[in-house]
Amino acid sequence: MITVTLENQDQGDLFVSVTDLNQAGAPEILNKQRINRGESRLLDVQEDGHGTAKISWFAQRTDHPQKTAQHVATPETGDTVGITTFFG
Repeated sequence: MITVTLENQDQGDLFVSVTDLNQAGAPEILNKQRINRGESRLLDVQEDGHGTAKISWFAQRTDHPQKTAQHVATPETGDTVGITTFFG
């Protein structure tokens, strides 16, 4: 397991879900958790044997539910993954 940081880099608060794509069955490890603007969360995720994780995240603005985004990221231990709906 490695630890990565999720950081809300959006203009507003977000509901965030994260799936660990390296674990068998690709379990959801964060389910619609609110992360306020500028806040961060640490997550332990499965590495692939080379020190790299593979996660899929989905974000939805709390104040504008139609603003959403989904992205796959491949962070390494200690990396920060920026979460935003700007490109969604």
